[in-house]
Amino acid sequence: MLTVAQLKAVIADALPRKEEQPKVDATPNYIYGLAGIKELFGVSHATAQKLKNTVLAPAVKQCGRKIVIDARMAIELFSNNKKYRAV
Repeated sequence: MLTVAQLKAVIADALPRKEEQPKVDATPNYIYGLAGIKELFGVSHATAQKLKNTVLAPAVKQCGRKIVIDARMAIELFSNNKKYRAV
């Protein structure tokens, strides 16, 4: 037989704690246009255009004037690039 306090302790131990739960990445899945690149990386319009055409090209899908970028892939590509990597 358990007391109420002991039962609460057993249940609390069995449930996952909030800090143990995996954190969801706050980065949006997709960003749109050069404005999205500019905002995500904090660069100028010209630099965003260069990044779109070179470093971020695998993460970019463009149909006509619409540009959609996979943000997580873009961040990974950007961080792995030697020219833009922090020393």
